[in-house]
Amino acid sequence: MPRAKKTSTKTPSKSDFIRSQPATLSAAEVVAKGKADGVTILPGLVYEVRRKAKAPAKRKAKKTAAPKSATTSTKTTVSKSDFIRSQPAALSAAEVVAKAKAEGIKLDRVLVYKVRILAKAKGKSSKAVAAMKTAVSVTKPSVSTKPPKSKAAFVRGLPASTPAKEVVKQAKAAGIKLGVSYVYNIRGAAKTAAKKKRAAATTPTAKPLAKTGGSSVSSRAENLLKAVAAEIGLGPAIELLHAERARVHSLLRE
Repeated sequence: MPRAKKTSTKTPSKSDFIRSQPATLSAAEVVAKGKADGVTILPGLVYEVRRKAKAPAKRKAKKTAAPKSATTSTKTTVSKSDFIRSQPAALSAAEVVAKAKAEGIKLDRVLVYKVRILAKAKGKSSKAVAAMKTAVSVTKPSVSTKPPKSKAAFVRGLPASTPAKEVVKQAKAAGIKLGVSYVYNIRGAAKTAAKKKRAAATTPTAKPLAKTGGSSVSSRAENLLKAVAAEIGLGPAIELLHAERARVHSLLRE
């Protein structure tokens, strides 16, 4: 006669029993329920099994949350200084602080003042550099490639207020070699010629002298003596006058 197969009911393990219980039950309640089912369990085992069961759930939650954070964090953060510079200058420091707080940016009024002062300083320096560049480009003398007629003409062509060293530099830039003493000589000769012209303009003509007689002749001689004295000095002028008088006397004697 064939034997009947034993139907053995497999008893669950202690860990499976603990995991099958609701998480709302305390460890003591799980121990009591296990004792009622013939399973001897200690509270420490309940805590250990539940702790291990929570760890994989946390890892799964992190894996699923990582892509969301990557997709949602596409918003680029703005620095505090950039935020301050982006606000209108008409806003007060307190208004900028309040606006930043509304957008989740923490800053104080001191930082607002610092950023605005630095921005103004940079703007002024850039404007000053641009102004200097334009001033240099405007005031830079245009050196003509055409050489002047002579060195003397070059010296006379520059203003009399230009220093002699500056004249030498400009002449060198124009390809003309001359020294400081040459500049003084040319200018001295120009002054002498100008004085002579003025003296000739103040000297009366011959016709009025002939009509007025000896007084006009004496005044003409006096004016001439003054002009020569102003040009070469009083002593040399008197000597020159004596020499001319001697020459006239010698011609009259012949």
